[in-house]
Amino acid sequence: MKLTVLGNNGPYPGKDGACSGYVFENNGKLAVFDFGSGCLINFQKKYLIEDISFVVLTHLHFDHMSDMLVLRYALQVKKKKLDIYLPKQPKNIASVLECDEFNLLYIDESLVISRDTFTVRFKRTTHPVETYAVRVNNEFVYSSDLAEPDDLMDFALGADTLLIDSAFLTIQKGDKKLYHLSASECGMLASKLNVKKIILTHFPPDSDKRQYQEEASLYFKNTVTAQIMQEC
Repeated sequence: MKLTVLGNNGPYPGKDGACSGYVFENNGKLAVFDFGSGCLINFQKKYLIEDISFVVLTHLHFDHMSDMLVLRYALQVKKKKLDIYLPKQPKNIASVLECDEFNLLYIDESLVISRDTFTVRFKRTTHPVETYAVRVNNEFVYSSDLAEPDDLMDFALGADTLLIDSAFLTIQKGDKKLYHLSASECGMLASKLNVKKIILTHFPPDSDKRQYQEEASLYFKNTVTAQIMQEC
């Protein structure tokens, strides 16, 4: 299974960036996880829209789903319909995605998606809106956004690769109650989970990603940063 990064910024894209979006490719099938601002452009650099098997939106903050609004038009032109897995809340945002081009399927922790060579499980995380981490084919875990490292303790144990929200450096976060992890928290968590590799993502626009990698690497050596259009 292969991961391609469509976007790695939050809460808005830098001048050459894009917000959260990731493609998992397995045996010729494509599943998209989140689709923030700039992702549709990057997706089309490598893939055809017609080849998407399904989309999972881990939560409905705009930096994780705004390009869904124009993906709808692309599907309309191509006369295609897609299954979209998403949280029910916030209801006013979910309702914006109600259209003929999307078949909306709501997620919770009990759901297991088994289709198109993928198996996807869900774990609720601590965030201001209904948000889920995902485990894909028991190999990859994508944390989505979260405030508490303990949210992933059982769910991500033993995964090959952990793609994880690293929105802050420790000096930025300090002891403040913020709804994202610091790079050091990511490294410390990975050291407890027996994962093989972590990929840091969700960086502020125009940030120096080397600082995040260096900070997390103090606690977990096999740390890399998500790079747009990079295959992992």
